[in-house]
Amino acid sequence: MLLLAADTLPDIGFSGIAEVAALAVIVPLAVHFVRRLPLPSAVLEIVAGIILGPSVLGWIEVDLPIYVLSLLGLSILLFLGGLEIDLATLRGPIARMVGGGFIASLALALLFGLGLQGIGVVRDGALIAIILASTSLGIVLPMIKDAGYDRTPYGQLALAAASVGEFVPVLLLSVFFSSATPAVASHLVMLGLFTVFSLAVFATLGQARRMHRIGPFTRKLQDTSAQIGIRAMFALLAILGAVALRLGFSGILGTFVAGAIVRQVDRDATILNERERTKLNAIGYGIFVPFFWITTGLQFDLDALLETPVALLRVPIFLGGLLLARGLPALLYVRLVGTRQAVSLGLLQATSLSFIVVAAQLGQTLGLIVSATSAALITAALISALVFPVLALAVAPVPAEAGQPAQAEAG
Repeated sequence: MLLLAADTLPDIGFSGIAEVAALAVIVPLAVHFVRRLPLPSAVLEIVAGIILGPSVLGWIEVDLPIYVLSLLGLSILLFLGGLEIDLATLRGPIARMVGGGFIASLALALLFGLGLQGIGVVRDGALIAIILASTSLGIVLPMIKDAGYDRTPYGQLALAAASVGEFVPVLLLSVFFSSATPAVASHLVMLGLFTVFSLAVFATLGQARRMHRIGPFTRKLQDTSAQIGIRAMFALLAILGAVALRLGFSGILGTFVAGAIVRQVDRDATILNERERTKLNAIGYGIFVPFFWITTGLQFDLDALLETPVALLRVPIFLGGLLLARGLPALLYVRLVGTRQAVSLGLLQATSLSFIVVAAQLGQTLGLIVSATSAALITAALISALVFPVLALAVAPVPAEAGQPAQAEAG
């Protein structure tokens, strides 16, 4: 039947998928062999996409199959990001300190964004502010754990700040920039409905877990051809993503919240044990997520970035904005961890990649960000992911028992 129906579908080829899949294999191998460069694979995958895409060599172009796999990669990446949100770290003095720091970040970012809008550098200063207030938990988390800091006040601050810097910008982007002409009051009502639906999902899963109905059932089917745990996770992210879209939000809100729900319900790993998480990571980072990063590079508009010196100047401006908005508020942590580690925390907080890529692309789709600004934002994000974590761990001495910094895959 599929062969008979194929003539009703768009002209779909397999060559683009093959090219991107081959590139997804080559990049991590290159990272592995060049051991002196502790680079996130995601950064090099974007760079590889830029080089092989229409902006430089023109060997690969985005077609429908690549686009669909890229969309799935983004959804799974955000789901995995939600899985890293640990509300237990957002309590007590650390929560108050991180909350105060993030409020300061938003205020500084808003002043910076509106200032850029006022002098004509960007079209929408509020959107730029939300973008510059973000942090990539997927890069910060593995580096903190592998450096041996995760159980120290420094590590707890870093993870809590990164969690807030990941979740709140997603929420703000969904509420205020789900469409070109957002009706904030309407979006707040829809957000209330989405929250009710999410809480209902949370309560249902929590009740099933407490009644021990999930664990034995999934254990019987998790290693058969049913792979019920993985199917359930994918269904959850798809359902919440679809509900978010139906209520007028971007699907990124739903997929991110789906991961956060699983993390909070399944704190003892009854639903998503270590083996199931390994499978999920293998499917996400092994197949779909690289398509998102490489496609980001393929769609990168290098010509717009290099068109004028003014366009290129936006890169250091946005990089400075990240340091101002996310780095400066880390000085609030000096009393708890000291000056050197507060500076290090500021660099980690200013590390952002995945959210900037998503928000820049969304802003361009809505006509709120021009192509040159989008390219400059993504370039600044790439530099932050390359440079800031390395500097952060150089400033903060690594404990003697720590391992080497991880090469983070997610952004």
